[in-house]
Amino acid sequence: MKYNSSVEMYHDQLRVIYGTEYNCITIYTSLGTAATDPMLSAELVALLDDSKEYLTQLGEIFQNIGLTAQGEPGECFDSLALDCEDIMRKTKQPMICDIALIMMLLRISQYKIVGYDIAKHWAVVVGSDVASGVYQSLQERNQTAHTRIERIAAAVCSRRLNGLPKRESHVSV
Repeated sequence: MKYNSSVEMYHDQLRVIYGTEYNCITIYTSLGTAATDPMLSAELVALLDDSKEYLTQLGEIFQNIGLTAQGEPGECFDSLALDCEDIMRKTKQPMICDIALIMMLLRISQYKIVGYDIAKHWAVVVGSDVASGVYQSLQERNQTAHTRIERIAAAVCSRRLNGLPKRESHVSV
């Protein structure tokens, strides 16, 4: 896409993060049906609710600048979505599936954190301090969600590993 102004670039970034959140609703719903760990399932419900709320806030930004709330996620996000579908199709063991889903959630949250950071900076460039503050808040909330997902990853892996039989060490001293 060719841009004629910084405002056009800002609007494009707003469309990308809106499309990302919109598609996260579908992804989190799908992942929720595949998750077997209760902590992971609960987190997916929380992430789903968060994305719905973020869409509302982003819609208000669109409205304030006179645009229709719409968007398409970037190509990177499309790749993440395909990876999620692939994991759910190929992974049959619940333990492996949950860990793979957690890794996907970590990748998605990183993508969103960076997207909000970019939008925040573009909002400053075009003089939209209010929107910049909203993006900052959404970025922080996504960072908090990322930390929760990391904790779930540690807990799930620990529980799964504790349930495995102990292997003999073959290391000589």
